[in-house]
Amino acid sequence: MFVVFPWQRSAKPMQSFLDTTQTFPGDVWQEAEATLQVEQTWELLADADAVVQTELSQVCLLDGLHPSPHELTIVCHGGNVVKGRVIEAGSDFIALTNCDGQEIAIPTGVIVRVSGLVTRSLAVEPALHSLGARSLRMWLRESLRHEIDCSTVDSWKLRGKILHVGKDFVRLADRENQICDIAVQAIATIRR
Repeated sequence: MFVVFPWQRSAKPMQSFLDTTQTFPGDVWQEAEATLQVEQTWELLADADAVVQTELSQVCLLDGLHPSPHELTIVCHGGNVVKGRVIEAGSDFIALTNCDGQEIAIPTGVIVRVSGLVTRSLAVEPALHSLGARSLRMWLRESLRHEIDCSTVDSWKLRGKILHVGKDFVRLADRENQICDIAVQAIATIRR
């Protein structure tokens, strides 16, 4: 039997053509399929990583600050360092309790660094930044007439009692009954 190739116009024997054709054992096909599955797995992992990175780009620093049994270290303006467990996440503050059982309120606007967060994720419920969550001013009103330690963003400290909570300030009296008004935005931490 001969095969005629029109562009060469000559007859070639078919036997020599069939002798050059290679056949592959079954293992090669399995290897090719395994390679294809590995490539598909890598593509799937790359897609999953892209989704994770996109979601993490939407996470705020405060999203991880929710009530938790884990101890955090929070550094505030003025070098104030607070260690404790988050017990409340309000609309504009975080309340922690330290190892002595003291409650500490930190306005969210003065937080510089947080370490010790176990998980970081998108906020599942609107507890943070929501209108229904308790504000720092509400927390301060609950502390009226209580002995507190107040630190401001410029590292100024006062130990005394809260006399009055205004719209944007807190009136404090120290142990000698010296009265001082402090802007709420300047408060770094308040311990009660």
